[in-house]
Amino acid sequence: EEQREVVVTDLPGPTLRIVRIIRIMKLLRLLRVTRIVRFVKNLRMLIFSIADTMRSLFWAMVLLIMIMFVFGMCLMQAAVDHLVEQG
Repeated sequence: EEQREVVVTDLPGPTLRIVRIIRIMKLLRLLRVTRIVRFVKNLRMLIFSIADTMRSLFWAMVLLIMIMFVFGMCLMQAAVDHLVEQG
């Protein structure tokens, strides 16, 4: 018994065309998956960047609130001193 491998070029015309179409579709699916993976990679980097920025933004807001509080206390003290002098 001799076993013979089937080579794609040995197939009849319509079958060969179907095999080519299937190969092209697999290739297109692979290209689509790589594009999606690249998009997800960029999206993940964007989300991590936003998260890191949120930490910095939080501390900037804390600092801003502290500055406003100190300025408000100084302004209030100056207003009270002025009103006491006015009598």
